[in-house]
Amino acid sequence: MRLLAVALFLTVTATASAAPKGACAIEQAVYRLKGFEASATLRFVDDPKLARQSHLSAVLKSNVTGRTYKFRFAASNGYSTQYLLPVHDGDKDETTDDGHAFYMFDAALRATELPNPGGAAPRYLFVPTLGPVLWYSELAQGQTKREAIETQMWQVEPCAR
Repeated sequence: MRLLAVALFLTVTATASAAPKGACAIEQAVYRLKGFEASATLRFVDDPKLARQSHLSAVLKSNVTGRTYKFRFAASNGYSTQYLLPVHDGDKDETTDDGHAFYMFDAALRATELPNPGGAAPRYLFVPTLGPVLWYSELAQGQTKREAIETQMWQVEPCAR
């Protein structure tokens, strides 16, 4: 009987965390800026090295400068906002920058939570301070252009399976 209960629990847990049929799993999702699709991509990867609030981390690839930025997730306790914290070269939890508040929405623009790995990707993301912070930050060695990431909603592309 115990074995049956454990099997049932594991089945329900696995089903609840998996993306619904037809939905894109968060690790397969690619986001682009609505109206500025060619400027950058944002994706989520399962990266236990950066795990804090989640095994997922965010990776932003700029098509403007060719740079790649990595972020880990954080959230304060209680009723709070989720944040993307920049990860610098070889960062060993020495993040000194303030995080970027980010918000996730479904197709009806209802707020959603960050899914677990394998969960359904939110339809839209909004990270209002990301573009301005990257624009005004110090240029990397050899970088001649400033980042130009617009303050717009990121929209998930159709999922490539």
